[in-house]
Amino acid sequence: MPSVLNRWIAFKELTVIKVLNARLTSPFTLEIDFSDHTHGVFDANAYLASRSGPLLDKLREPAYFRRFFILFSSVGLNQTAKNVDCMRVAT
Repeated sequence: MPSVLNRWIAFKELTVIKVLNARLTSPFTLEIDFSDHTHGVFDANAYLASRSGPLLDKLREPAYFRRFFILFSSVGLNQTAKNVDCMRVAT
């Protein structure tokens, strides 16, 4: 059985990768810079084409998608003042 110290050491070595910057490169594409010095592209067209539902309807509007921002190391989209949705992005 692993000791508490071994578990703490293993946990301590985990790295949290954060979103540092995001740029809109086309109406539904974001170029994203991460804290581990990598970058990626999030193609929302492909994401939205493979999913459906009322929560995604607003994201299909270019003017709404353009309002993205970085929130807690994620790309966020503000739906109302009281409700904030976040999308995790992958490289």
